[in-house]
Amino acid sequence: METCDICKKQIDATQEITQRGDKYVHATCVNKTKTALRIDDSQKKGSKRAIKTTGSVITDIDLPWERVLWVSFQFLVVGLVLAIPVWILVMILFAIAS
Repeated sequence: METCDICKKQIDATQEITQRGDKYVHATCVNKTKTALRIDDSQKKGSKRAIKTTGSVITDIDLPWERVLWVSFQFLVVGLVLAIPVWILVMILFAIAS
């Protein structure tokens, strides 16, 4: 049985493991240490955010008109399939109530 190099616990055969150099460690231990290192680095710099993230902006979508119209048609058909039974149920309930 191998022992995790980070938490010093034995590695079970059913656990997810990764190789770190010539040693095997738990995948969760690696994730915890990476997060802790990122937090420590950002705190050393004096920033308020622990983990910096970057975003992206979508400026162009290249879709053919046939695809857009087909999806719109499908949306309308599904809406009708859902709306007609609801409308019938409401009419029945109002007919019983009157």
